[in-house]
Amino acid sequence: MINREGRDTPDDAGHVVSLRDDGAGVVRGDAQIVGPGRVRVHLGDGSARDLRGRFVVVAVGTGPTVPDLPGLDDPETAGVGLRLEDAQERGVDAFEKTADVVTSAKGYVSESGGHVSIVVDRSRRALAGAFIAGPGASEAIHLAVLAVKTGTPIDVLADTITAFPTTARVMGGLFVEAARDLGPLRAR
Repeated sequence: MINREGRDTPDDAGHVVSLRDDGAGVVRGDAQIVGPGRVRVHLGDGSARDLRGRFVVVAVGTGPTVPDLPGLDDPETAGVGLRLEDAQERGVDAFEKTADVVTSAKGYVSESGGHVSIVVDRSRRALAGAFIAGPGASEAIHLAVLAVKTGTPIDVLADTITAFPTTARVMGGLFVEAARDLGPLRAR
């Protein structure tokens, strides 16, 4: 951005034109990353827009600030399997569940944030993918790696006892929610 003389705010018109010429959408407001490839933009009129994309650029202006949160400069991340958009593009009847680590026992104990997201294949009643950003991500992802590789039923994952307080326990809570959303198993 260029701060032109006589203006109180930076002039980003050239960047906006360039982004639009490249086929990108430009939305102005306060942005919050809410999941993999997902951003919620709070607009000036009080409304909000949820946006999805394979690539998301959040332009923070000329003076970004980084909150003083432990681990923010080096977040641990891990993922396995398909993202929701990828699963749907392949014709999989999938849905996603996400939980914030900050409001979990793990978040309270470690005073940290992050999120856990799972993607569930409705027809197979199995895990299609999982993505973690936060403490213990590299340890917790192993449960999802095994489940994706073996096609472990979501009902079995929901009945699995995980250690407390851990990021794996946060993921276990999502397995329980997903199993409830799918409803009881039907006899064939």
